[in-house]
Parts: sequence; structure tokens; C-alpha cells
Amino acid sequence: MIRSIATMTLGGTLPEKFDAIAAAGFQTIELAQSDLESFDGPPEDIRKLADTYGIRISVYQPFRDFEGRPRGEFGHHLERAQEMLRTARALGAELLLVCSTVAGDAVGDEDVRVADLRILADVAAEAGIKIGYEALSWGKFAHLYRHAWRIVDQVDRPNFGLVLDTFHSLALDDELSLLDSIPADRIALIQVADAPFMSCDIIQWSRHHRCLPGEGSFDLEGFLRRPMRNGYRGLLSLEVFSDQANTENPAAVAARGFRSLCALEYSTRRTLAATTTPERLAS
Repeated sequence: MIRSIATMTLGGTLPEKFDAIAAAGFQTIELAQSDLESFDGPPEDIRKLADTYGIRISVYQPFRDFEGRPRGEFGHHLERAQEMLRTARALGAELLLVCSTVAGDAVGDEDVRVADLRILADVAAEAGIKIGYEALSWGKFAHLYRHAWRIVDQVDRPNFGLVLDTFHSLALDDELSLLDSIPADRIALIQVADAPFMSCDIIQWSRHHRCLPGEGSFDLEGFLRRPMRNGYRGLLSLEVFSDQANTENPAAVAARGFRSLCALEYSTRRTLAATTTPERLAS
């Protein structure tokens, strides 16, 4: 697996985050637009900074509220997409993460939303960028991973894949059996976060109370073993939005996060070993 971390997981400045991430042993990062906006310099300088730490920027995120917007505004939203793609390319990112829309004016016609995302995929392909589509647990139309998978399947572009997020699925106590039938090569990214069980607004829960694997209540191994059984060996990325973690030393959080991500992967491999052939478990 390719172990990654989202920059939002850590507090501090971007150079402090990069230093902590490199020291912890992560191979790649998801770069947040907010980190780019707070950095004093163009995207190319962030790429150079990452290079000095031996870090690869694999993912740029998030791109929000694109599909299904009013037809008279589509050109504007396509321009937004093109700007994000230009930035992703300048950063050297391979993947632009697109969240399912939460826009109040988005249309319910799935054919329209699929057509919009197909156009996005084609524009991204021209820039040499892949698109990862994620169902937010509060998305207007796509709030379950199965909804996002249906969209990905209909868009039917080689550079348009599915993003799975353990929080969005496990917070909703979603049925996971469909994960067994999703081909590994259609999954662009798996984001990992634990969380304590809470009774609160899901947006607040997601944005303030996630935690590192093993520090919460979610069955992360039960989630991860399904795509791993199908041969997924791609990006496995910590995406932990936590008020507490953001006040801690970024080096300490990154080191603890790397250990917890490795432990999750290894425990999942051990569980699968009893029922899966060695060839399928090999990296």
C-alpha cells in the first residue's frame, strides 16, 4: 500500500507539516486547498518544497459543488474546474478529489450530473490528471459510497475513479457488502479516519471529531479488508479532521498516525491471510 496523509490532519505551517510528514515516513500527501491559500508563494514553490523533503503530492483537494448546477452557470463551474486542474498540474498531483455536491440548486437528474462529471473527466484527461469522486455523508444526492460508485460506473472514464472514506461510510453505519464487488482498479483512493461514536450533526462530527486509527470506535479493519481482498494496493491516506490533533505537535501526530496506519494495514493483512492466497496478498 502507498501510505499517505492529508495535510489537514496536522496543525502548523506547511513547512512544519512537510517536516513532520517526511520524518514520520509517509510516501505521499493529499494537499488541501486551504494550505495552498495560506502559503506565501505559487503552487510551483510548494512542489519544490515537497521535493526537498522527498514528499510526493499525489492528491489535490477538494473540488466542491460541480455537478448538476444550473445550466446557465455550467461554464462558470467548468472554469473553476480548469483552475483546479491547472493548480493540480503545477503541484505535480496525479489526482483531483471531487466531493459530491451539496449545492442547494443542484438538479436531481442523475443523467445531467453524470454528463457534467464525464465532461470534467475528459477535461482532466487532457491535463493528464485523474479524478477521484467521493460521496460526502451529507451530500445532496450522493451521500453513500454506493451512490458514488454508481456515478463512477456511469461516467465510465479510465481517469475517473472512486474515493472511499471510512468516516463517511462508518458514521452512517452503511452496508459494506457492495465493496466486495467493486474492482480494485476503479478505486482511486482510500481515506482512513477513526472516530468515537457521537450523537451530533454529522458535519460537525466529521470536521472536528475524527481521530487516528485505533483511537476511536470504528471497525476500520472490517472496512479495509474488503477492497484489500479484491487486490487494492493503492493510496491509503489518513484524513483526520480533529480540533485536538490540530493543537498538538505536528511531528508527534504524524509519527503516531504513521504507526497507526501501518498497524491497521498489517492487522488487516493478518486477518485476510487465513482466507486469501499469498499471491493476492502480495504487494
